Amino acid sequence: MEAGMPKFTEEALFALSSVELRSIYKRYHIKQGGKKVQFVENIFQCSKTLHKNSGDVNKLLCYFQCKFLPDPAPLHDFYKKYFNLVDKANKCWYHVEEHHSHQQWECKLLLAILCVAIMDSWVYVTKLEPQKWIPWRVNLSKKLMGI
Repeated sequence: MEAGMPKFTEEALFALSSVELRSIYKRYHIKQGGKKVQFVENIFQCSKTLHKNSGDVNKLLCYFQCKFLPDPAPLHDFYKKYFNLVDKANKCWYHVEEHHSHQQWECKLLLAILCVAIMDSWVYVTKLEPQKWIPWRVNLSKKLMGI
C-alpha cells in the first residue's frame, strides 16, 4: 500500500464517482467491491486502519526519541554483548545452509524460521554452558516430542 494515503471520510467517498473510486482502488491496491457501497466501505476501512496504525507507530517513534535513551550507543552495546554471537552463527549457517526442495514461499519461510530459531537457541545456550551441536539437538527434539 502506498504511503501517504489521505484520511477519507464516508461522506467524502460517497460524493465521488465510481471512476474516481476505482482510481483510489488502483492507486492504493485496495480490494474492490461490487457496488458503490462496498467500494466506499473498503476504502474507508483501509484508510481508517492505516491512519490508526500510523498513529501508533508515531507514538512509539516519539517514545523512543523523547523518553528512551538520549544516546543510542547503550542499545548498540547491549545488542553486541548479548546477540552478536547469534548474528555471526546465522551468517555461517547461511553459507552452508541445507537446501530443500519446497517451492512454495510459505514452506520456505517456515523452515527458515525454524532453522534459525534452533540455531540461535543453541548458540545462546552454548554461550552459557558449552554443548555439542548434535547431542543438544537430539535432546531438544526429545523434549519437544515428550520422549
